[in-house]
Amino acid sequence: PKNGDIYSVANDMMDTLVIFSHEAKGDVAPDRELHTPHGTFGIAVNEEVQEMYFTVEHTNSVVVYRKQAEGEEEPLRTLQGESTRLADPHGIAVDVKNRLMFVSNHGNAVLPGGKGGKFDPPSITVYSLTASGDTAPLQVIEGPQTQLDWPAGLYLDQDAGELYVANDIGDSILVFRETDGGDAM
Repeated sequence: PKNGDIYSVANDMMDTLVIFSHEAKGDVAPDRELHTPHGTFGIAVNEEVQEMYFTVEHTNSVVVYRKQAEGEEEPLRTLQGESTRLADPHGIAVDVKNRLMFVSNHGNAVLPGGKGGKFDPPSITVYSLTASGDTAPLQVIEGPQTQLDWPAGLYLDQDAGELYVANDIGDSILVFRETDGGDAM
């Protein structure tokens, strides 16, 4: 939002983030490209510390890069592991004021090392903005009253303290308080 640049990932089609200037018009090459993990879906940017956050659905992870990263640059940190409760993460939103990261999870997950898969309830998991490794969430929104059903895109209104969730299968937009947890409605 700060500079108006356009960021786009193609999820399962390509493993590349492309960035276009807000002034780009027509069939033009991107200004910059970054190789991303396969299955990258959600994007959020923290302008204060110049970092980009991506959800990676196939590896149940969140990867964080420098905002100006390009080419084959490695992530600064990765949030991944059983304790994270990430399960097919899609949407992501950051709250720079309260230093939090919100992640929407469809709930199905392939386990690493060929250990099969699992099905968890759809959820919103919340972490410290600097979380990495196998870190447990600070709070979790999940349960039948939430009406979560393949939650995808997230938007956080920091001033109102409200989290908006694009609920794909539910054909709805759900709104939670930023402080909600458990089986919130």
